[in-house]
Amino acid sequence: MANLNSSLTNKQGMGLIKIENGKVVIINPIDGNKPAKILPCDEVQIIVNSREVISPIEVFEENDIEIRVRETEAKRELNLSVSEDKMEARISLRYVPKEEYKLKDTELLTELTPSIQYVGLTMPPKYTELQILSELSNLGIIYGIDNEAVKKCCEEENIGNLIISRGKEPTQPVDDEIEVFFQSEFDKKLEVDEKGTVDFKSIGAVEVVHRGDVIAALKEGQEGAIGFNVYGQLQRPRKRKEKKIFANNGCRLENNSIIATIDGKPHVKGNMFSVEKVHQINKDVDISTGNIKFIGDVIIYGDVKEGMTVEAGHELTVNSNVLRAELKAGGNITVKGNIISSSIIVGSESLDYSLYINELENFQNLLGRLYDTLLRVNHKKMITNNVSDRELVKFIVESRFKNFRNDVKKVLNVMETQGEVYDSLYAIVKNKLDNSYFSNIVTIHEIKQIQQMVTQKLNSVKVGAMHQSNLTANYIQDSKVSSTGSVYINGKGVYKSEINALDSVYFVAERSTTRGGIINATNEIKCKIVGTIAGVSTILKAKKNGHIHADIAYYNTKFIIGEKEFLLEEPSRNIHVYLDNDKELVVDKFKL
Repeated sequence: MANLNSSLTNKQGMGLIKIENGKVVIINPIDGNKPAKILPCDEVQIIVNSREVISPIEVFEENDIEIRVRETEAKRELNLSVSEDKMEARISLRYVPKEEYKLKDTELLTELTPSIQYVGLTMPPKYTELQILSELSNLGIIYGIDNEAVKKCCEEENIGNLIISRGKEPTQPVDDEIEVFFQSEFDKKLEVDEKGTVDFKSIGAVEVVHRGDVIAALKEGQEGAIGFNVYGQLQRPRKRKEKKIFANNGCRLENNSIIATIDGKPHVKGNMFSVEKVHQINKDVDISTGNIKFIGDVIIYGDVKEGMTVEAGHELTVNSNVLRAELKAGGNITVKGNIISSSIIVGSESLDYSLYINELENFQNLLGRLYDTLLRVNHKKMITNNVSDRELVKFIVESRFKNFRNDVKKVLNVMETQGEVYDSLYAIVKNKLDNSYFSNIVTIHEIKQIQQMVTQKLNSVKVGAMHQSNLTANYIQDSKVSSTGSVYINGKGVYKSEINALDSVYFVAERSTTRGGIINATNEIKCKIVGTIAGVSTILKAKKNGHIHADIAYYNTKFIIGEKEFLLEEPSRNIHVYLDNDKELVVDKFKL
C-alpha cells in the first residue's frame, strides 16, 4: 500500500500502522527493523493482496490492504396466509434494518487489531401498494381486498397477522315456518326425563275454535344470497327449507292461512290441518242412545255398554269405561277408564271418509273428460263461431254427459257431510256447475281450473288419511286393539289381550303390568313389568329393526324380533332385546 503520509518519520525505525478516516496508513521499517503487523478479528474481514488474513501478518506500504466491516443486510419479508375456509386472508410484514459500522481510527501502532464503532441503522424500503396488490394477485386473492389495510401496510414498519382480504359469506336463507295458533294435540312425542320416565302429562290438550278463526299460517321464508371467498369463487347458501300447509275438513286455505270454516276442535297431523265437528254424549252409550256414528270428533262422558258400537270419523274420547263394545276412529282414541272384552280399531278409514275420496276421484276424472271433449269440439269448430263457451258447455253436457248434474250433486253432498260448505272448492262448484244453464261459466278453461282444485283437495284428503293415530288407555283386559300409530298404557296395564301397533307400545305408569296375551309393534315396546311369578305366557314382538325393553320380566316371557325369538327362563331386570348389525338376536339383561 502506498505511503499516505510520507512526512511521518519513525525515530526507532520500526514499521508502523494506523487507521485514519477509515483508511489504513502504513510506514515501512528502516534499517532492517521489524515491519508493522495487522491481526485478524471477528468484527472485520482483512484482505491483503487479495487473500483473507486469518493470522497475524506483516504488512508494508506497497501491500494492497482492504478491511471490510462485517455488517447485516437490510431485508423485508411479506407473508400471506389464507384461512381453511378461504374466507379470510391475512398479511404479515417484517422489516429488518441494516446495522452500519465504520472502522475506528487509531494512533500509529506496530501491531494493529482493527475495531469498529456503531454508526446507525438503515431501513429497507417499505412495500408499495402496487407491490402488495401484486403479491395478492400472484396468490389469486382478488376479492374483498381491504384498501385501508393495504394503506396501513405501506405506512407502518411491522404488520402482524392483519386481515387484508375478507370474503363475503353467503346469506343463509330463512326457512318457511308453520305457525300454529292452538295448543298442540297428541301427535307430539311424549317427554322423557333423565331417568327414562315418560311424562304423560306432557301430552297437549286441544281447544275449541270458531268459524273464521285463523288456526295456522305459513310464514314464507326468504331465499339466501350467494357469497364469494377471497379467490372470487362462488359460495352458495344452503337451500331454503320450503313447507306447505294443507286444509282438510272444516277449514280452508287462504293466502297461506288456515281458516276454520266451522266451530269445532282443531287438529294438525304433519302439515295437514282440520277442524272437526264435535258430537258430545253426556251419558252412557247403550240401547237408549243406539250405536254412535259421527264423521267428526266424538266425546262420551259415560260408559260404552255391552254390544254397542261407536264410530268416529276423527277423534274419539271416552271418559269412562268400554265394556264388551266396539270402538272405531279415524283419529286418536282416548279411553280414560278401562277397556274390557272389547274391540278397538284406531286409525280406521271410515266409510264416510272413503266415500269422500271416491267421489272426488270420480269427479276429477269426469271434469278431465269433459274438458278434453270441449277442447276437441272447439278445435274442430263443429259448432258455429257465434256460440259462447257457456252455451258450448251446456250443449256438450246435455248431449254427452247426461249424468253430470247428479255427479255434481254427489260431490256437493259429500262435502256438506264433511263440513266443507265453506271450502273454496265447494263454492266454485256450486257457483259454476250446479245449474242447468251454466250461466256463470265464462270460458271452457274454467273446467280445467276446477279440475285442478279437485286434484289439490283430493291430495290433501289422501295425505290426511295416511297419518298415524294413537290409543291412550288406562287398563285393557281380554280385548283386541289395532292402531295405525302407537298405544300408550298410562294405568294398571294389559291383561290377556292382543295389542297391535304399527308404531310402538309404551307402558307409562311406574308399576304398569302386562300379563298374558301378545304385544305386537313395529318399532318399539317399552314395558314396566311383564308376566307373573307363576310364569303366565306373554309374548312381546317387534319388527326386525325394532327394540323391546322391560324393567322386569318373569320366566315364560317370549321376546321376538323379526323371525328371531328368545324365551326367558329366569326372572330378569333391565332387559333390552334387539338385532345387532349381523342380524343376530341380542338379549341384554340382569338376573332379578
